[in-house]
Amino acid sequence: MELSELYALVKRLREPGGCPWDREQTLDSLKSALVAEAYEVQEAIEEGGDLSQELGDVVLVTLMLAAIAEEGGRFSLEDVLVGARDKIIGRHPHVFGDSSPEMRDVLSRWERSKATEFPDGVNTRQPALMLSDEIGRKAARLGFDWEDTAGVLDKLEEELRELREAILSNADNTEVAHELGDLIFAAAMLARKLNCSAEDCLRDADRRFIARFRKMRELARDDGRKLEDMSLAEMEELWQKAKES
Repeated sequence: MELSELYALVKRLREPGGCPWDREQTLDSLKSALVAEAYEVQEAIEEGGDLSQELGDVVLVTLMLAAIAEEGGRFSLEDVLVGARDKIIGRHPHVFGDSSPEMRDVLSRWERSKATEFPDGVNTRQPALMLSDEIGRKAARLGFDWEDTAGVLDKLEEELRELREAILSNADNTEVAHELGDLIFAAAMLARKLNCSAEDCLRDADRRFIARFRKMRELARDDGRKLEDMSLAEMEELWQKAKES
């Protein structure tokens, strides 16, 4: 199927006699849908789901956004495709054009010039852990970084100590939240230093917790009991069993 054919179908949904739900959609109403579809793509990649289907959903939402923008006279799908093409070629002259040492030097200078623009241009609307990773990487390009993971571990311990002090001193919620945020940011910096994705690490931890808690319920049910009726010590015992299984 050609992209133009699929785009025609999407635009048909927006026409009189089309789908009432699709006709009501706006750029604003679809922005969360695009984010949701992107996360479903991520889940399909991580858990072996139907990646083809999920990518198709992203394409459909993207085409709907383009159709709405075109209706408003902002730009056309052609503009989107041309812009993407030009960006690919412009960012990869070593692939599509000159690959000489001089061009490689130009690319190196371009990377350095992009770094000097930091922090302007950072996408502050992305998930917080992903934003922390981008901030850390761009700051590191300017040389503002720890020399090794030991330095980040020291920072992590410092932030934990400051959080503990804020809690024990009965500081207000704003100060405690501030210190907690610093601790989480330091953890994200450690993940970057270890070449890990903080976002993926946390998502994996979330999944492990859910799986273990589900196992706890199964163990409790095998004993004819409910977690709700157990003490914290009893639930901790089941938690340890769930971790071992």
